[in-house]
Amino acid sequence: MLTLPEKVLFALLAALSLSYTYLGFRQIVAVVRRGQPEYYSRTNRAFARFREAIIQTLTQVTVFRGRPIVGFFHSFIFYGFSFYLLVNLVDIAEGYFPRHWFSWSAGPLVGNWFRAGADIFGFLVLIGVIYFLWRRFIRNDVQLERLNESVLIHPNVRAGGIRRDSFIVAAFIFFHVGFRLFGAGSLLAAEGHVDGWQPVASTIARCLGFDPNRMIGWHVGWWTSLGLILAFLPYFVRSKHIHLFVAPIRLGLGPRDRTGEKVGTGALDPINFEDETIEQFGVAKLEQFRFTQILDPYACI
Repeated sequence: MLTLPEKVLFALLAALSLSYTYLGFRQIVAVVRRGQPEYYSRTNRAFARFREAIIQTLTQVTVFRGRPIVGFFHSFIFYGFSFYLLVNLVDIAEGYFPRHWFSWSAGPLVGNWFRAGADIFGFLVLIGVIYFLWRRFIRNDVQLERLNESVLIHPNVRAGGIRRDSFIVAAFIFFHVGFRLFGAGSLLAAEGHVDGWQPVASTIARCLGFDPNRMIGWHVGWWTSLGLILAFLPYFVRSKHIHLFVAPIRLGLGPRDRTGEKVGTGALDPINFEDETIEQFGVAKLEQFRFTQILDPYACI
């Protein structure tokens, strides 16, 4: 458990982080709302929309279909980091309340599977991150670097903005999960035992050596892991990885007719050059795009 000054400090940092994160989300909403209304209802067939968005998100079917190897390693990060949303909440609670309040985590079935999930998923996330770092920065996969010369690209992208963003996000995920595992291993080392449900953390504990003084490692792991979350949240809403949040929303708001079937509206509207009343051909301002056309880049679909 944290000391009182640590609890106060973390609460203040969390409030600051969430405030800047909220401002980022509010900016995205303001930008998207500038778009023109769609020609269809975004809320008809609500259950079918919600179901399909959830299924496509959880199964990652589009990633596996187009790139099975990439999808395989991507699933390590997606499912592992999804589980870590729960892990982070539990870690915060354990930092604020005495450990004996969480006696369920020491033995009962739920606690065993939770610890195993945090340990194994954490290791798989690290494997996935290493693969994608290798793919982008060592292998230099041409699919990640190819730019269509006929498309207007933001200067920051041509200057390497995507590579820089990918490195920042990969580093955050690697160190966030890595220090969480280090903290779990340090806790086992401080308590003087290993845990069969945490093979990775137990290996770390053996490497560190069993000593009550290893408890400092738990503090380092806790603060670094969750501190990175607080530092990353404001950046997350301003990076290309916001698609993790927006893509399911875009899938749910996609165009459907009255029967629930999908209809394509991604292309710009055809231009009638014979209509002499038209004052503006095509799109000259952001406001002339439709709602989902502005949402698409955030969703990365």
